[in-house]
Amino acid sequence: MSFWLPFCAALAAYAALLPPGLPWLDGGELSAAAVGLGIAHPTGFPLLALWAKAFSLLPVGELAFRLHLGNAVAAALALGALGALVARGVRALVGDHQDALALVAACAAAVLAGASRTVLAQSVSVEAYAPSLALWLGVLHLALAARARPSLAPLATFVGALGAAGLHAVLRVLALAPALWTVVRAARRRSAAIRLAPLTLTLGCAVLVYLPVRAATTPFSNWGDPRTAGRLWDHLSAGRIRRAFEEEIATRNVTRALSQAARTAGMIEGELGVLVLLLALAGAVALGRRRGMPRALSGWLLFGLAFDFVYAFWVNPMGLGDLQNGGPARLALACLAGIGLGVLSARTGRAAVAGAAAVGFVAAWPVVASSALALGATTAPDRWTQAALDEVPPRGTAFVTSDDLAAGIRYFQAAGQRPDVGVVVIQQTPARALEAALVHAGVHARWEAASDTRPPDRTLVPVAAPLWPVARKAHEGPVGELARGMLQPLAEDLPSDAHTRRVAVRALDALARLVLANGRPAAADALWEKAAALAPDSASALVNAAVAAGRRGETARALELVGRALELEPDRPVALVNQGRWRLARNQDAAASRSYSRANALDPGNAGAWAGLALVEARRGNAEKARQHAARALALDPADPEARLVLERLGPE
Repeated sequence: MSFWLPFCAALAAYAALLPPGLPWLDGGELSAAAVGLGIAHPTGFPLLALWAKAFSLLPVGELAFRLHLGNAVAAALALGALGALVARGVRALVGDHQDALALVAACAAAVLAGASRTVLAQSVSVEAYAPSLALWLGVLHLALAARARPSLAPLATFVGALGAAGLHAVLRVLALAPALWTVVRAARRRSAAIRLAPLTLTLGCAVLVYLPVRAATTPFSNWGDPRTAGRLWDHLSAGRIRRAFEEEIATRNVTRALSQAARTAGMIEGELGVLVLLLALAGAVALGRRRGMPRALSGWLLFGLAFDFVYAFWVNPMGLGDLQNGGPARLALACLAGIGLGVLSARTGRAAVAGAAAVGFVAAWPVVASSALALGATTAPDRWTQAALDEVPPRGTAFVTSDDLAAGIRYFQAAGQRPDVGVVVIQQTPARALEAALVHAGVHARWEAASDTRPPDRTLVPVAAPLWPVARKAHEGPVGELARGMLQPLAEDLPSDAHTRRVAVRALDALARLVLANGRPAAADALWEKAAALAPDSASALVNAAVAAGRRGETARALELVGRALELEPDRPVALVNQGRWRLARNQDAAASRSYSRANALDPGNAGAWAGLALVEARRGNAEKARQHAARALALDPADPEARLVLERLGPE
């Protein structure tokens, strides 16, 4: 019951919460890879493709529902395995006769984990996270069972290798480590079963053959085309992602790393609550004091918690905002909390079961309530993608940059819509190849409305759609009507869905930058103000509106907006530099110095931060320090106007 009750309850709940169609972010791309047995983005996730493909063949519901259902089943399996682990730990500590107490603790842990905002978000649409959680906990069960039955070591090795090769990269450590440890223990006990371990390890890793084999067939979705050894290694090692985010992955900036660690810890505490963390501490202590299986369980859970925590803030901090990190950490804490709940409740004697249920309810209610407030099914991705495809002429080419639109178009095409449209992912295409693709597409080229990309030597003609025609003539039409038309596909879900608001902000920002480049600053400012009003939870929108206000000389308004942005994201060096400028403009020199110093600590390569510090020191009369800071700024950016101004005002030494 400790497995089946959490499993069935989780499956029923998740099935009721499945989104009605295409999800934002990677879900569409992973779905397209599964339907066409293609290649997903690094690290490939071949096991996920096979798993989701199997569910896509079920004769029930729409394609999107079937794909999401596969993920919900995997998440339910993970929570069932979690419940079984909790019950196992509770019985080991308080006695096998406490079945009812163990069941209550198991259910409480499953609710804590499954209702946490991160795990819930990862469980109701196609992603690699839920299957990875299920497989990780399956390996832990096998590793614990292998302590008494060394013959299970080869099976644990197979499952661990299968997860490490076929699912999320974090399993390369979380799943393989306990699996290989079972082999070491079996070898110490001279078990004959270890002879099979190399074979089962190889068989588990054999799922990787899927990538070059399927790439060789040129499938519809073929990220990175890993048909050669070099491309396969680059794909498995996430080469493109590492190169794209080299400044954020494994940062050596201690200030930034500590800030990201604090943010990660704050997110965990915010989702689970202090009571859950205290129960988890009690569970870890109780397990650690008992030799044998309990101590091993505690060790593996704490190892998973620590590794996933470091992975979240140091290896993949880009995924924090989109809840792409932290699943193993939350499951580990929920498991320890469930065991702590059972152990502490057992001390109350006959009231143990009732006490555990009461405390479990008190601990779980805030978790469930906060996730329920943040949860909302949205059909905006379908409407946004359809609006984009409607703009592409027959046999046209869509040049896209966002995961949302790239994945959405691929998903629609996998479902049979608009196979005539070519798709070019801008940031993954070398400059020469991009220019050649633009020339080939000609008047049929459509470019995604994204603020950080522009077609080389061309301009864009904004239309009321996510994709804009590429041309050589600037746009002069009515901006307000275009903005309303662009946001129309998103309007229904803007109040309830945070990611929909981020997509809207990105589109408005692109339009604002284009009209600003065409010499219409007032129209651009109005668009940035509209974006900030539309998405007050978007730091990017607030910063853009602040810059617009600052350009108009409204420094008080600019400081208010940038302050709100930094409350949401304290580690934005550019926002801090702007804050410093506006504080200087209002003669708040000490506060400006703090802003510049914080920006400099987060990003020593930011010329604006050094130039700002130079301005502060010059106003304080510290000419030598001002020259040093200005020189650092000019070494980073020889054209920095503020640094040049400082040196001009100071004159020769």
